[in-house]
Amino acid sequence: MKLRYILAALAIALLGTQLCLAGSIKGKVAPGKSVVWVEAAPGAVSPVSDKHLTMDQKGLMFGPHIMIVQQGTTVDFLNSDKVAHNVFWPSISGDKKKSHNMGTWPTGQKKAFKFDEPGPKPARKGPSPSPVSRTDSTR
Repeated sequence: MKLRYILAALAIALLGTQLCLAGSIKGKVAPGKSVVWVEAAPGAVSPVSDKHLTMDQKGLMFGPHIMIVQQGTTVDFLNSDKVAHNVFWPSISGDKKKSHNMGTWPTGQKKAFKFDEPGPKPARKGPSPSPVSRTDSTR
């Protein structure tokens, strides 16, 4: 009888160990210049915060330069420059059908956007056509 309990406990321990094994991520990242995220983690659910994050435009640049947000998070794009700005992204994860243009707004105002679609969004601003920020939303 005692042997049965020991075997059952051993089987449960071995099964539990298999469920807890993690995968590995390999690659090279440059501090301050790299973004790494996990596309899917089966069974993992993270609640989305109701708190808004802020991406500011000041000195004709976005700050912060790179922002990582959880899918479902709302980001407020604030214009602290003395000129009106337009914010847009030409694609999400390279899919041009998922482009978005937030329009133009004046100094001191902000516009909010909820990032429901996962993947990198290279944000651009008008009048300059060069990418100045990147917002990546993760699951």
